[in-house]
Amino acid sequence: MGKSVKDTLVANGIEEEEAELIAEAIALSKNRARRASHEIPALRSVRRTFFATSDTTGKDFRKFHDLVTQEIQGLTPAEVAFGDIPDECREQYSAFCWSMYAGHQELFLDRHEDEDPAEFLNRPQKRTLNVTRLVIDTLSKLYHRPPTRKHKSETQPGPGGEEIEVFDSPIEIRDRLDEIWSGELFNRSMQEIDRRCRLVGTVAVRPMYDPDLPGGIRLWLYMSHQLRVIPDPAAPWKPAAVIERVHPFGKEQSTTIWTDTWFVDLRSKRRVTVERHGLGRIPHVFCRDELSYNSFFTEGRGRVLCNPNAILNNDLSDLESIKQMQGFSLLELVNPVNDKQRVGPRETATFRPSDKTRPFGARFVSPNAPLGELRADIAQQVEQILSVNGVPSAALGAEVNRRTLSGAAIRAAMQPIVSDNKNRESLFKPLEHDLADSMLRIVRRHEPGFAYNPITDRPQFTLFYQPLEFPLDVRDQVVKDDFDIAQAITTPAQIIRRDNPEEFPDDEASIEKWQENLAEQRTAGFSPGEDEPNLDLRASYGGLTPTGEGRDPVDTYSTEDLLEDLDAMAEPSGSTNAAPVMAAKVPRATDE
Repeated sequence: MGKSVKDTLVANGIEEEEAELIAEAIALSKNRARRASHEIPALRSVRRTFFATSDTTGKDFRKFHDLVTQEIQGLTPAEVAFGDIPDECREQYSAFCWSMYAGHQELFLDRHEDEDPAEFLNRPQKRTLNVTRLVIDTLSKLYHRPPTRKHKSETQPGPGGEEIEVFDSPIEIRDRLDEIWSGELFNRSMQEIDRRCRLVGTVAVRPMYDPDLPGGIRLWLYMSHQLRVIPDPAAPWKPAAVIERVHPFGKEQSTTIWTDTWFVDLRSKRRVTVERHGLGRIPHVFCRDELSYNSFFTEGRGRVLCNPNAILNNDLSDLESIKQMQGFSLLELVNPVNDKQRVGPRETATFRPSDKTRPFGARFVSPNAPLGELRADIAQQVEQILSVNGVPSAALGAEVNRRTLSGAAIRAAMQPIVSDNKNRESLFKPLEHDLADSMLRIVRRHEPGFAYNPITDRPQFTLFYQPLEFPLDVRDQVVKDDFDIAQAITTPAQIIRRDNPEEFPDDEASIEKWQENLAEQRTAGFSPGEDEPNLDLRASYGGLTPTGEGRDPVDTYSTEDLLEDLDAMAEPSGSTNAAPVMAAKVPRATDE
């Protein structure tokens, strides 16, 4: 009797418990009909039809959807309550959602009746609309700007009685994390995690060592259909073994298995690599779209987003065909002499009806389809998709065929997205702490001089996610800036940098520009930021010239003089540029 996989692993120095876990993971990686908790038939026809490496032209989306739905409906109540979604169903649906998001939407258009694949490919009326990407990108705003990460510290009295700041983590750990976080690719990867997590429900990120990037870390993402997991029985939310299936629907599998201690490479058919990775944990960090208590994997927004999007694409393609038929008129011959009679330029047509009471002749027939009603139905479908997924029309900038929305209206309409991102912070803050620990272990594995003890040096930091920014009306922005400057919330130099971030990359450049502007205004006679009146009141009042003779600009030119001058400069009432009418004229004091 030949040795089993477990016996072979034990013979090569792997502990018996770990060998049993790895053997189960290897079987799970190769078993296409296996599910995490219960055995059910696999959807092999779905796999071959829709996500195989060949013969994927012009398949029927509704047939694919029916197969997956029937398989899920076949689960018993106990399986639904206490068992995972079958791996095959989850992987197929995750791949379908990713294809819709990536723009491969023509794969899920219906073929017409009696239309073969070649005719489907040559049909020019196919039209799709990627609402899936629009919704996912609009909702995923948690990392629209890099968050602020601040290492935790406390103030303690120093040797001389002064207060000093003491950090919880060593300086080498803090410096390495700051270097990793400073990379643009890191925050861009976190944004992709947020997006793909919303789309497919569960994603995993594995840090990889890359000396060409800041901090030596590159994040690599795996989506739900690329992963299979054996949960830890003692902690079901944690994996005991992670199986990476990079090309899950290809003919040749590329599989790797990770446990807390061992790494198994199954990418070669003739040779299996098993080695200790020395990380002390599985390097993958899992992110879920929501909390789950009955399954390791969660389902994303696909069922309420990708399905309606696929139906919408079919309706759009049908409408495109109807539009082309709408401009086509069919010539119909009524009661001709024979069925072979031809009608065309320079040809005559003879009609010999046996009964002269019956109509005869030629007429043109057109489809006369209600295009307006069909377009309205398409618009309503798009609106329903956005509404169900919590995307307000204000998030798209302005409503179609309506006036541009004000800043206040946009802020009020965007409240659902603001609340959604606020709740999402609770899911991503623990993720970032776990990811920091995994990254530091990877660095320690590849840089022997880097010291990191996960027990004593585990990084402690706080995250502050940037709030969403909404456009303000120009007048509202001026009032807000004046208030912020008066209350020392901001400074004119910071406003200069905010309006021109590329021209003024740091505070020193914006302060220098602000000082230049102040000097230029004073040279021109203005007095910006001063409470005392300027001697040159013409500059202070925008170029107005005092009309009274012999007045001293400071001592005698009062508010009453200014009102009199403004009244004298008022334009005729018939002019559209007339100045506002004064409510009352303040009488001037006269000598006795």
